[in-house]
Amino acid sequence: MTGAVAQAEAMRTEKENQIMHQVAILSDLFSNADPDFLQERIDKCMKLEGDEEAFHLLYEECLEIKNYPTMKDYIKRRKRASVTETRSIDDFVITDDTKALAENLTVECGICLEENILGIDTNTCSALKNEHTYCNHCIKRYVEAQIGQGLTIFKCMEGYCDAEFSLRMLQKLIEPPVFAKLWERRQQEEIAAAGVENLESCPFCNYMVSMPNQEDKIFQCWNPDCMIDSCRKCKEPSHIPMRCEEIEKKGQRNARTYLENEMAEAMIRQCPRCKKRFIIEAGCNRMTCPCGAIMCYVCKQLLDTANGDGYNHFERGPAPSEKCPLYSNTTALHEEEVRDAAERAKQDLDPQVSLLHDPTVNL
Repeated sequence: MTGAVAQAEAMRTEKENQIMHQVAILSDLFSNADPDFLQERIDKCMKLEGDEEAFHLLYEECLEIKNYPTMKDYIKRRKRASVTETRSIDDFVITDDTKALAENLTVECGICLEENILGIDTNTCSALKNEHTYCNHCIKRYVEAQIGQGLTIFKCMEGYCDAEFSLRMLQKLIEPPVFAKLWERRQQEEIAAAGVENLESCPFCNYMVSMPNQEDKIFQCWNPDCMIDSCRKCKEPSHIPMRCEEIEKKGQRNARTYLENEMAEAMIRQCPRCKKRFIIEAGCNRMTCPCGAIMCYVCKQLLDTANGDGYNHFERGPAPSEKCPLYSNTTALHEEEVRDAAERAKQDLDPQVSLLHDPTVNL
């Protein structure tokens, strides 16, 4: 159960990071778009929950959009709404204060240099004097890009300014799931920077505790959403009574899984017409799919049956030729394909990762 919880937590963290990365991509794609238009795309992205294939389709769909509403359109719409929802400024008695307010209804963003941005759609850095003003869209785009790089503190976008953007302000601009993850990371960094002696953290959540007893090899997490016991040395789920070097680490497990998948895929055939997947243990290499397609099991090609039954693709006699054999040792064929796939897959692995359990040792 502990391993399953750890795997679920790791998958959740990976999914959240993937979602933040995808949101940053969309924000960059529509850098000058109407915020409401961009938000609709981001809402669709959030619903995909990090699915790469679905996001690719969404991204391709966004690329096809040429005439999308821009920030200028948004400003015009806000101005029109402001006029209809409130009385005209001419209806008021113009004092010095209200005149100053009327003259400063719009500002210029220090990044996109867009003029006539409503003050309500802007924010500033936390400088005590001479703070720098930016439109919310530019701030949101900048912060999401910084989050994608693992940062939790966001300096003012003016190069010489050391002020930051406050978390209180960012909470209003960033998607709630993204902000929640940012808040967790920020808290974790602040605790680590406090200099607490013998501070240990859970590898699977943000729970921390001081553990002065170095003989205690097990970290017990009391976060009710985690509760995973882990090894203080290798940061893997508790593996007592086994030693750390006897435990397959995440990188090793991922590498082994990748090899095993590639080796299994090497034996599987797929119908070129209906994409049905299959494998045989023995028999004739001329395969007929339920959809009616006829293919060669050896070279996996769709056979031309327009001028025959497709048997002319095969060598029927004992003499070897360039044609595929009509009958062959399927076991030997699969073994050769698996070996070739394993050799190719190993070239893609990180050379720094040594396999604890190598699925290719008996090939």
